Amino acid sequence: MAALLAGWLLPRDAALIWTAFVVSTIALPTLLPVLAAIVPRRAGINARSHLRALARDAALAAAQFALLICLLAHQAWLMADAIGRTLIRLLVTRRNLLQWVTAAQANLSARLDLKEPIGA
Repeated sequence: MAALLAGWLLPRDAALIWTAFVVSTIALPTLLPVLAAIVPRRAGINARSHLRALARDAALAAAQFALLICLLAHQAWLMADAIGRTLIRLLVTRRNLLQWVTAAQANLSARLDLKEPIGA
């Protein structure tokens, strides 16, 4: 959202290019499966059924892309809220922080599995 807003402050032609770039980066993950499905994976597939399946995939990708664009502001708000809460907890309150356990610490702890005898 911030990238779109910053791009819209540019002159008109640059703003259009910037917006197209940002929107294409949002669209790319939904369109990659459709692009990968253009060539049939199995031999002997009817061209009509393949094109029908490809059209369904394209429609699904378009719907997902439209939903991502519609919910972009909400996602940006949720992420900004999470970043703000994290910074406040880290820098100000120092409360409700996660307690991380490294892989080395996890390996040193007692293993609880069925092979270990009870009381060992």
